[in-house]
Amino acid sequence: MNLPFGVHREAEWFRLALLPCRCSVLRYLLNRDVPYVFVHDHCPDDRLRWREYRLPLRVGGQNHVVEARRVAFDLQMTTPDFLNRLDEFDSLGIELFQSSKRIPDTLSLSRIDHDKRDRILLDSGVVTKFMLPHSNEVAVFWTTQREHVEGIVAIPEVHDLIIDEE
Repeated sequence: MNLPFGVHREAEWFRLALLPCRCSVLRYLLNRDVPYVFVHDHCPDDRLRWREYRLPLRVGGQNHVVEARRVAFDLQMTTPDFLNRLDEFDSLGIELFQSSKRIPDTLSLSRIDHDKRDRILLDSGVVTKFMLPHSNEVAVFWTTQREHVEGIVAIPEVHDLIIDEE
């Protein structure tokens, strides 16, 4: 099977490694026909430091001004909503999944053995993964959709970032 420039096959996934980039590249990578985006372990401040936040201390509780660090949470939203907010993620790293259905309440990636993770994600409707450890670092994009990856490698803004691992 001939794959486009820079695309590699890993089990069910087609993988692209990208030169240092920012989250803004996701405007070219995400499939707008896939309805949901799941951002795992989002941290609004990628530096370990105390800062002031307005947070509830329990579900349904009032927001309080507190000093906190390493505030992190999972986000789930529609693909259009994510793309409308993409600029707010651009200075950060991200671990993102795109899915054909909502991620179940009970799916906690931190509790899944690494060797079982992909199977559980695929069974949950995930068709895209994107890992960017920090803004302006090398990123990796995976998708199960061959036609989609063939289309995005032809986009100049993506093609210019592809690392040829041959």
